[in-house]
Amino acid sequence: MDPRPAAHSSSVPPSQQPPDPHLSGTDSQPGPSSLDPRVHFDKTTGKWHFEDDDGREYEWMEAKHAWVPLLEESLWAAQQAAYKVDGVDENTPAISNGTKDKKQLKLEKQNQRKNAQKKRALEGDPNSTGQQRNTAIYITRLPLDATTDELHECFSRAGLILVDEENQPKIKFYKDQTTGLFNGSALVVFLKPESVELAIQLFDDTALRLGASSSQERMQVSRAEFSHKKQPLPPTNSDQQQFQKRQKRAKKVEKLKTKLEEWDSDDEKASAAQTRFSKVVVLKHMFTLAELQEDPALLLDLKEDVREECELLGNVTNVTLYDLEPDGVMTVKFKEPIAAQACIVKMNNRFFAGRQVGAFLYDGNNRYRKSGHGSIENEEGTEAEQKKRLEAFAKFLEDQ
Repeated sequence: MDPRPAAHSSSVPPSQQPPDPHLSGTDSQPGPSSLDPRVHFDKTTGKWHFEDDDGREYEWMEAKHAWVPLLEESLWAAQQAAYKVDGVDENTPAISNGTKDKKQLKLEKQNQRKNAQKKRALEGDPNSTGQQRNTAIYITRLPLDATTDELHECFSRAGLILVDEENQPKIKFYKDQTTGLFNGSALVVFLKPESVELAIQLFDDTALRLGASSSQERMQVSRAEFSHKKQPLPPTNSDQQQFQKRQKRAKKVEKLKTKLEEWDSDDEKASAAQTRFSKVVVLKHMFTLAELQEDPALLLDLKEDVREECELLGNVTNVTLYDLEPDGVMTVKFKEPIAAQACIVKMNNRFFAGRQVGAFLYDGNNRYRKSGHGSIENEEGTEAEQKKRLEAFAKFLEDQ
């Protein structure tokens, strides 16, 4: 078949033209005398082209074995515009292997972060500094003789408590409007909002003082809710005084934050030193040896009271009383380490029967003594010692 158009035709049907017999292959260029003068070989595309008398240009398609008309440049541009994808530059060369340039990826990530920040600002991100955060708790069912020091000692275990301009903790006691006496409710303001949830978890439905016997003596702790009533502003002498107050308040907050960071650092060191005894809490000054001798039932009652109190923090697997230790030592073993940490926060430095309790994790070194030469690693003692205790308790019941 001859790819050359007829010499005197004004129009060449592309699909009806035969291949050139003078061509040995698609990449071979025939001699000048073997082709129609309108046929030429395009070295750029590596294909044969010809232009008919009407000015239309065709290209030889070897796969179809026919001449195919070429699109004009204007028509090609219109077609490209019709299928253009928004945001894609058609003139930008594609990156090899389907991967993006590192600089391009970095730029895209930066743009994504900026857009996310703008979106949060428009939507009112609750974590942004512009939003006021609630860091206060409301407490009810407090003892009517409770003091600021007691509340500060108790709730500071959940986090740092803010101080006012007089360097006093922000703890407010509410009074009965009729009598003017304390009504058993108070407000505590923390530095961090995270302390609110921790305080609720640790102290809600617990007693401010150990040994509470009824539910009426257990505190109710909840997140404080404010009505946002507008209060008249106190008169000020000048803007300079307000500026000085703000500066003073900012320094106090910064000081509290520094102290909090020091606490976090200490917590990290303690966490790194945790051992297999991270679930065992040691309680000191829970009793005296004289009290045990006077009241044989105290041993069982005290263990039961401590277990009941600690069960509020987590699952307790064992409570042991070391009746040969003059420091009044007891140990509480929890199922989870986090419950042991909560026990330390709650019990350390609290007062029980007029004594200040010490609470800390067992270090694995001390060997506390109990009847029958039991130790912390043999918490139940011997069967003979258990029998002796039961007999003493039975005699106590008979004497009642």
